[in-house]
Amino acid sequence: MLERLPGTTVRGDGEGLGGAPTPGAPRRRSATHRPAPRKRKRHKPLLSLQPAPYAGALPSACWPPLAEGAVRATIAGLNSVMLTMPGTDQGRRKPRVSAPFPFGGAVRPFFQPIVDLRHGRVCGFEALARLFVGDRVIPPVEFLHAIPESGRLDFFALVLDAALAAMNGLSDAADCYASVNVDRSLFLDARFAGTVDATLRARSYPPGRLVLEILEDERIADEGRMIQGLERVRSLGVRIALDDVGTAHASLMNIKTLPLDILKLDQTFARGLRDRPKDLLFVLSLLSLARGLGKSLVIEGVETVEILDALTILGVTFVQGYGIARPMPAERLEDWLRTYQVPVATRTPQSLLGAYASHLTVVETCRILVCQPLPIAWKEESKNPHACGIGRYFDRFGLHETAFGLAHKRFHEVMNCYGTDPSRWEQGAEGFASALTQAMRAADA
Repeated sequence: MLERLPGTTVRGDGEGLGGAPTPGAPRRRSATHRPAPRKRKRHKPLLSLQPAPYAGALPSACWPPLAEGAVRATIAGLNSVMLTMPGTDQGRRKPRVSAPFPFGGAVRPFFQPIVDLRHGRVCGFEALARLFVGDRVIPPVEFLHAIPESGRLDFFALVLDAALAAMNGLSDAADCYASVNVDRSLFLDARFAGTVDATLRARSYPPGRLVLEILEDERIADEGRMIQGLERVRSLGVRIALDDVGTAHASLMNIKTLPLDILKLDQTFARGLRDRPKDLLFVLSLLSLARGLGKSLVIEGVETVEILDALTILGVTFVQGYGIARPMPAERLEDWLRTYQVPVATRTPQSLLGAYASHLTVVETCRILVCQPLPIAWKEESKNPHACGIGRYFDRFGLHETAFGLAHKRFHEVMNCYGTDPSRWEQGAEGFASALTQAMRAADA
């Protein structure tokens, strides 16, 4: 566990959330002062650095060995920081939450597993930084924006080193990869690839077992430099993932232009599948796109057995979320790996949402076949509503005579008419999908 560094102090700087000046503070202007043209407001970072005396040795476990000199020089001059958290009362000079944050002294990585459903194994862990302030555990969304630009590379190096050290200590995860989040601006820093390489060498960690995740965002201004920075890191053997795909305006452009290996669909898509089962179309479409481009797709936000069932039916390989495991400290990973059992992948649905996903794959397959020049001979058993995966699921729980079970039978009667009678086929397909959606909503009521 990373410990608090000695010699740190907590200082208030009279600024509230967003770096706004303290109300009532006087401003000095010259007699010839003229208002400058109005510009877009630029907020100061929420991290205030204050010099403080330092005594004692830095705990070596906190720092990457090859970057130790640079980090010590930084800490020697800037050894105390004040962190202002959301909820600060801007009318007071004293922040509600403040704590020493000397580039890793109170930060530890927590790890969330990534599961490979196709091969039935845990394939990786995403390292998520957590800030410890007293007995509080603060997630990165509340403090990462507070780190000044000059300290981001050092902070990343500390988190990366701690993550690789933890992964090296896992005897049961020798083939698992570590995935670490990166501020995309760091790829524009000429020192970044060298920092990654030095940390990998210091920990004797295979580059092929490291994934760096960049946050999905609007298209970066200097795209050429960004691509060069990504390629420098990939040349080390490290893979690049685009995180939170689907949340920015430039999603497709980023996928098209950036040299990526992995796409991670934002968790909001999976979390709401029970309420919006049609969102499975987004998953199916992105899965097809990723396969066509030769990239892996990880679905985040898998929080229930039903969601996992639906994604398995769609053919998703990699999943991550609370339904598998919450982020945990490194010391709990070995026990979790020994007790966790990866769900067995099956083509038979285990839930109504899984049945919806199965129906969706059939419907989309039929739509593709319409465009094929060669006729497809359907087997006679395709008309049997008990022969498909959905039918076997309905058989198990006696659901064939429900409203959605009868709709399923009607669809089987017209399933092979997609080419000859598309209107009748569409009615049958949509009727079954609607009946399933109504049944799920009724169950939640």
